[in-house]
Amino acid sequence: MVPTIHNGEMVYVKPASVASLRRGDIVLVRATTDFRMHRLVVADAGRDVFITRGDCGGQDDPAVRGDQILELPWPKRCG
Repeated sequence: MVPTIHNGEMVYVKPASVASLRRGDIVLVRATTDFRMHRLVVADAGRDVFITRGDCGGQDDPAVRGDQILELPWPKRCG
């Protein structure tokens, strides 16, 4: 997620409401073997299809269901 979130940076999260997710939101996703925090490029709550991609990523991540989206990061605070 560089440059928005840097590796090793602490991120605070809050529960996600799937119905309110929009393209461009950054979300914490439970993948098959790990977790990832990436930006939504597709957010279709009606079809329960969500696709993410890292900001520096060249390709989309595999699609996930809404129940795999765990949380949204709180806004960063400086200082």
